[in-house]
Amino acid sequence: MQTREHHQALLAQAIGVVMTGFALCRASPFLMALATILAFVGIALYFASNTAFSMISLSDHYAAATTDAQRVQFLAAGQAALTGLAATQGTGLQVAFTLNAIAGVIISAVMLRSTVFSKVTASVGLVGNVLEIGLPGVSVPFAVEFALVGIGGVLLVIWYILIARRLFMLAQGISKEEANQPTLA
Repeated sequence: MQTREHHQALLAQAIGVVMTGFALCRASPFLMALATILAFVGIALYFASNTAFSMISLSDHYAAATTDAQRVQFLAAGQAALTGLAATQGTGLQVAFTLNAIAGVIISAVMLRSTVFSKVTASVGLVGNVLEIGLPGVSVPFAVEFALVGIGGVLLVIWYILIARRLFMLAQGISKEEANQPTLA
């Protein structure tokens, strides 16, 4: 089941996509608009396929039930919703994650062509997002796919940190050259 941390991460991603879009819109307005649209469609799809909202409603009905028969009915509905989640989780969520990873690949490609972000930041994002997409049409053992997605996830955390660092520097008016100068403390 999706957790509160997933929701917070998606909110942070939405803010990050918008801020990165502002930073890179001059480099490629069309690609950044496309990446932003893909990311927000992915985020919307994630929330649309989230069973937490139906479970909250069922929980409220269960708490308000006055007979054992009603409670059994809502309990069965909740179990059916969770079973449906296990059976269909891959559909909506997989498309949402794939759209977000494609948006990340596009953003990374624009970063490579711009002077706003470093090539290291762009490369980390490119590799991390490609690993998150996986290997469509290629049959690999689950352990290999799990390892690749895990490595991609770690790279994406690093990518988000590098993006945040650069966005903070841009907000303070610090150029890449100034940021790379050693400081005397």
